[in-house]
This record gives sequence, structure tokens and C-alpha cells, in this order.
Amino acid sequence: MKEKINLREKLSYSIGDVGCNFVYVPITSFLMIYYTNSVGLGVAAVGTLMLIARLLDGVTDLSIGALIDKTNTRWGKTRPWILWSAPFMGIGLVLLFNVPMGLSNGGKLIYAYITYIFLVSIVYTASNLSYCTLLSRISSNIQERSVLSSIRFVFVISFTIILSMITNPLVEKYGWSKLSVIYGIISCVFLFITFAFTKERNQDEKGEKFNLKVGIGSLMKNKYFLLIAIMFIIIYTDMGLFSGATLYYTTYVLNNANLMGMLTLALYAPMIVGFALLPKFISKFGKWKVMMFGFLVKLIGVIIMAINPASYELVMGGSIIKGFGMAPLIVGIFAIVADAVDYGEWKTGIRADGLINSCVSFGMKLGGGLGTAILGWILDWGKYNGTAAVQTGAAIKAINVSFIYSGIVFTIVGLIVMYFINMDKFASKMVSDLNVKRTSDL
Repeated sequence: MKEKINLREKLSYSIGDVGCNFVYVPITSFLMIYYTNSVGLGVAAVGTLMLIARLLDGVTDLSIGALIDKTNTRWGKTRPWILWSAPFMGIGLVLLFNVPMGLSNGGKLIYAYITYIFLVSIVYTASNLSYCTLLSRISSNIQERSVLSSIRFVFVISFTIILSMITNPLVEKYGWSKLSVIYGIISCVFLFITFAFTKERNQDEKGEKFNLKVGIGSLMKNKYFLLIAIMFIIIYTDMGLFSGATLYYTTYVLNNANLMGMLTLALYAPMIVGFALLPKFISKFGKWKVMMFGFLVKLIGVIIMAINPASYELVMGGSIIKGFGMAPLIVGIFAIVADAVDYGEWKTGIRADGLINSCVSFGMKLGGGLGTAILGWILDWGKYNGTAAVQTGAAIKAINVSFIYSGIVFTIVGLIVMYFINMDKFASKMVSDLNVKRTSDL
């Protein structure tokens, strides 16, 4: 018997990712330019830092994923990790955006390495991995998961738009020192709400303890987890490049840094509309077909932007179309992770929520780090100078490559990989078989 998830719990679940976003948005959209323009670090050095830190996530994601699977408390497996990591999310953000100006460039870089790895590779991993794993334990109903994912991303995208519009003016008024404290507190509070008002329903059968060796063995037999992890790398590398390059684009190509909010609105507002419509479309056509269609729409949007990167009107129009295409990709990719957890249990009898989510979480963060690293390397190739008032033609070209042209490549590659991730063809039988098995084990 499936317990119905009420609106309060759905909203409480969704607000947790908003809390993560008060940390994630500053890292992906503002940290690079903070390091290069305010702290004075080189773009290539910053890009390499972020990639190295994300490679370390391979170790921390797997380790924390295994610990989540071994966790057994009266609160469940994932919710305790959300609770424990919440205050450190705020502390880590404050440390990240308060590089001591009295240090040498080498000292600043070392400080950046330590604080970035602490927040992104350890704390954010523990928080966001447990949060993502929570979806597969709240409900086993595939349609319910799609609804939860849709509500979650309506919240996330709405706040991403708000943060993109208000952060630059707030930084100019208060500076990153004070603003990081405000954002850190909000992040902590929202994560506490998720912990307090959600419930884990998919409990381990007969109280069996998770065996890491057996769990990894079952993971190797789950062909979909690897494909999904690759998809996360593709999507989030693309998003990391785009997010990191947006402020550079508006500052140096459009000559108005505050237009970042409008471009973010043009991209994300259509996504919110798409999120609201997605449950009905997914129910009718399935996640796979909807996601394939999303890639095609996104590709059209990016091509329109590429016609003339200096045209604010074309880039705005292309961003709107791209946003409609992104909606099914963002909702769908997280929903099929939970399906992959079920697939592993269906095929092997082992339910490895934490391990599977750790792999896709690593793909997500590696993609974000790789996107930022590629941005740094492209800007360095274009001889970008963070202290210069006017950039050279080569630097402007590098910004356009990062902001627009790279999106065409990643969208085509994503479409190809998505072709091989069709779990809809056996989803009904999988859910039916698992329900029968769980009922017989009671």
C-alpha cells in the first residue's frame, strides 16, 4: 500500500534544493569572476582548481554514498545527512567568498583550494547527495516522482532567476563578505525544513545491513547507471560553461553586467512553464520521448543564438527556446535516476540508493567543474585579462565560444547518449514485479 504524499511534504522536499541553490548559484555563476576580478587569480589556475576539486568528488561521492546506504536511524538513511550537513553549507560558503586579501597570490590559491574542496567536495556532496537520494525513498511511484521533480525544479528555477537578478546589485551594496553570510543562513534553514517535514517510505527489507562489496557488484550489473552518469556530465558541463560565461558575456559583449538577470529570466522562465506541463506529457508519452524532444528544441535555441552572438535580441529569443528544451532534461534526468535504482533492485535484488546516486552526483559535479575549467582554459586561450577595462577581440571570441557555440556540441552529444537510456519500455513490468516482491517479503 502506497502512502499518499501531501502538498506540505512535496513543498518541504522541494525547498531543500532551493537551499542547495543558495550555495550552488554563487559557486557556478559568480565564483569564477570573483576569483579573477576581485581576488586577482588567473583564469587558467582557477579553472584547473575547480576541475581538480571535482575529480576528488569521485572519492567523496562514492564514500558518502556507501555511508548513506549503511546508515540506519529512526529518521531513515538520507534525512540525517541533510540535517548534519546543513550548518556546514553556510559556513563553507562564507569561507569560500572571504579570501584574505593580505595573502600572496600563491597563498590565495592555496586558500581557494582548501575552502573549495571543503565546501564542494565534502559538505555539498554530503548534503546534495543525500537530498537527491531522498527522492527514491520518499515514494516508489514513478508518476509521483515526476511530480516531485517538477515541483522541485519550479522552486529551483524561480530562485535561480531571483538570485541572478539580485546578487550583482547586492554584492555592489554589501560585498561578498556580508552576502555570503545571508545566503549561508538561508541555505541552512531551507535544508532544515526538508529534514523536518519529509518522510522516507522505501525502507530496507527485513532490516538487512548494506554490504558495500555486494552493492558495488550490483552496480556493475546496472547498465543504466553509467549512461545516466555520463548524461549528467554532459548536461552539467554545458550548464557550467553557460552559467560561468554569462556574466562575462553581459559585461564584455553586451557591455552591461546587469543584463545577466534578463538573460537568466529568458532561459529559466520558459523552464518553469515547461515544469508545470511536464507531468501530463510524461504521463502520456513517457520520460524518454519527452527528453529526446527536449534535446531537439534546445538545439534549435542554441543555433538561433549562434547566428549573431552580439545581437541581444537573437540571444534572448534563442534563450527562450532553449529554456523550453531544457525543462524536460532537468526534470527527467533526476527522475530516471530513481528509476535506475529500481532497475538495479529488479535485476539483482540489491537496492543501492546511495551508491547509484553517488555516481550520478559525481557526474553532475564533475560536469559543473569541467564546464568551469573549460571556461577558464578557453578564456586563457583568448588572453582574457580580469584587470583590463576593455578586452581584446580574441578574448571576446573566447567568451562567445564559451557562452554559445559550445552548447551546440554538448546538445548533440547529449541527444546521442539519451537514445540509449530508454527505461520506459519496461517500466510498468519493473514496478509491478518489485511491488509483488516487496509485498511477499512483508
